[in-house]
Amino acid sequence: MVTYTYDHIHLRSRDPMATAQYFNKMFDAKILESIQSDGQPRIDLDINGLIIFIAKADENTPEGPVEPHLGLDHFGLRVDNLAEAAADLKA
Repeated sequence: MVTYTYDHIHLRSRDPMATAQYFNKMFDAKILESIQSDGQPRIDLDINGLIIFIAKADENTPEGPVEPHLGLDHFGLRVDNLAEAAADLKA
């Protein structure tokens, strides 16, 4: 049996730092500037172990609720064995 655990939520924002500052003000989130795997800057937040990534949205992305719209990019799950998890999800 594969065990899935929370890893992170990834958001997109026109102003990642302003979004991060909101989370800092409201939830005392720790703000860390980071670089994504594609080399683009990203803001990482830590709210007592709840990890949130905030990347800059493409300037051509319309504001919501038009599709596609700004908001949740993805949430990540962690597994001990990726091959086993992939097989489990395909079953």
